[in-house]
Amino acid sequence: MKLRSYRVALLLPLVFACHISTTLWAADLRDGVVLGHAVGDLPSSSGVNRVQASDVGWPQLVEETYVGPVFHDLDNDGTLDVIVVAGNSLYVFDHTGAIRDGWPQTSGRSSLPAAVGDLDGDGSPDIAVTGALGGAHLRVFSSGGTMLSGFPVGLPYLNSLTCSSPVFADLNGDKSLEVGAASDLGISFFHADGRPVEGWPYTWINTEGWLTPQWCAPAVGDLDGDGKLEVVVGNKAYPQSGVHVVQANGSPMPGWPKYTDPVWASPALADLDDDGDLEIILKTGEWYYFGHLLYVWHHTGEDLTGWPRAICEDGDSSRGSPAIADIDGDGSLDIVTDTSDGFLHVFDNTGNYLPGWPKGVAEHLMASPVVIDIDGDWAQEIFATYWTANSQYIGGWHSDGSEVRGFPQVLISGTNWKAHAQPHVADMEGDGDLELTVTSFQDYEGWVHIIPIPDSTYDPAMSATHWQKFRRDAHATGVFPGNWASGISGDQTPRPRITLSVWPNPFNPRTTISFFNREPGHVELAVYDLAGRRVAHLVGDWLESGNHEETWNGCDMTDRSVATGQYFVRLKTRDGIDVQKVILAK
Repeated sequence: MKLRSYRVALLLPLVFACHISTTLWAADLRDGVVLGHAVGDLPSSSGVNRVQASDVGWPQLVEETYVGPVFHDLDNDGTLDVIVVAGNSLYVFDHTGAIRDGWPQTSGRSSLPAAVGDLDGDGSPDIAVTGALGGAHLRVFSSGGTMLSGFPVGLPYLNSLTCSSPVFADLNGDKSLEVGAASDLGISFFHADGRPVEGWPYTWINTEGWLTPQWCAPAVGDLDGDGKLEVVVGNKAYPQSGVHVVQANGSPMPGWPKYTDPVWASPALADLDDDGDLEIILKTGEWYYFGHLLYVWHHTGEDLTGWPRAICEDGDSSRGSPAIADIDGDGSLDIVTDTSDGFLHVFDNTGNYLPGWPKGVAEHLMASPVVIDIDGDWAQEIFATYWTANSQYIGGWHSDGSEVRGFPQVLISGTNWKAHAQPHVADMEGDGDLELTVTSFQDYEGWVHIIPIPDSTYDPAMSATHWQKFRRDAHATGVFPGNWASGISGDQTPRPRITLSVWPNPFNPRTTISFFNREPGHVELAVYDLAGRRVAHLVGDWLESGNHEETWNGCDMTDRSVATGQYFVRLKTRDGIDVQKVILAK
């Protein structure tokens, strides 16, 4: 048994240390070259050297931050804006590095990234952020920086150091979003006017007060396939630390909660066993428990065969959240996660390591990994930050564990500050080239960087196969793929001009794909597998406006039947892109 009587002595220096931890400095290092400024161009102190690499107009100075930024197209101009939580402020920059009108706004001292969704249904995205200054609370701003009426709202708390990232979800199935977040006493959801959703908050017992910061963000998805959403969240509040699964009406799902070691890392949801239901992937572990476990549960609370896995015998609190993707291209989903002893792990869905894994990376690894194909070769690359006694790094690895050329790279040298934040990778300018957004923190100043990745290629249809940022999608649902989670896709702001539906789903042997084309123009409709390969091309022609239907018979482009499993239907019109998941049943 692990003795709880030693907690305070162990926790005091570490809790205060986490407040001054830093995120990351990054460079594009794909060709082994640091772009932009040389080491030391930015102000430095105490012998700290900074590696800075940024696109034109970057980096930008903000308040202290150890929170990863978020990309999103807030004004629907085809380029991505950068949303940054820093100090007591929420910043929004356009792609050139200019601060957008109406920003920054007061955030209330946030410690985790923002989420984006159209909460009030006006067709424009809103930004949600939590804070703990003066008590736990949730704020929601319009894209122009105006606080939505009814906000901020309070969250139940005992003495919260940290509140989770928010999440957007359509809990009641009315095609409008609600917004929620977790604190040290429970999780709450609110309507667009700030009213609590009926049945919420869901609370737990906490007898440890300020020792229980709520780093774990909720995940939202239809776990059991009944058309209703469930909310999954972990906590570290003794005596009810563990994972809670809550139904849309605010009541616990049968078989839950499960009490485990304390949970810092946020859960992920994915259909790992290809049965049409989502599984829960969650990592536990804290310094005074000296070990990390990686769990995979069915929605019933039963362990998936091969799980849990012990992945660290002795380490610090484990804050990096798992990323889900088909890493090796075999058609099945894999799990990528870190442990604070400096190892990066990649498992298949049965709990076995993929060849080349695990990898000992450094002394400390506590940041969530991201997964994306940067060069269009259908193989997924993994990127994560880590640190040693005197430097911070960003590393990159291929699916077999070999290092991406030019990695690792030093981000900051001469400091032992921790690198906790996850980067976000996206096509910022809509030109097919990928950019990486990262933040760094030193001496109570933060910097935001945009780093171009030369010679990169990107197809938005492939976003369904990636895990490109913290919580995966803009709604911060933590679900693979993202459009399972909220009832309204979190990968893009909902666009009323695009309607794509697939019925029946699951299907066998054929399904009907219906969509509305608002105005005449070229339309592409295709089906992709989990590895991002196009298996069927259904439409590639000029179509008149109006309603259209196409049938997919479960065959590829050579008229051979494809294997049962998950696929993605991708529609591209003049109004944008929509992607829906479809399952070919056995």
